Amino acid sequence: MIIISKACRREIETFPEVIRGDLPDALARLDAGGSIMKSSRKATPPARLARHLGITKSRALEAVIKAQLIAAVTREIDRRGLTHTEVAARSGLPRTAVTGILSGSLQKVTIDRVLRLLGAVGLEASVKVRRAA
Repeated sequence: MIIISKACRREIETFPEVIRGDLPDALARLDAGGSIMKSSRKATPPARLARHLGITKSRALEAVIKAQLIAAVTREIDRRGLTHTEVAARSGLPRTAVTGILSGSLQKVTIDRVLRLLGAVGLEASVKVRRAA
């Protein structure tokens, strides 16, 4: 079960609409016991995210990559019925860190930690590099 604090909900409401997107609807679905993910929702491209947040494209790309990897971990945890304690033990990360990462906090989340979570749930990542358009 994921619990989103009132303070976090208030902070989400301050996000620009382009970033906030379907978050209010997702939170309502979560409150109703459903999934926060819409299968038809397209991801925000890193360049657009960078413009709206005022960060570099590389930072935005890193955030998108982390979010995609964390989403994969979350789906696998749900599919396999794992607890955060089990994932923590398998990854070597503190349970509080696992819970924070899987709850959407990207503060101090390194790619290394996310890759450890992937391995802990039996997944591996691959990278595809292509020429810029």
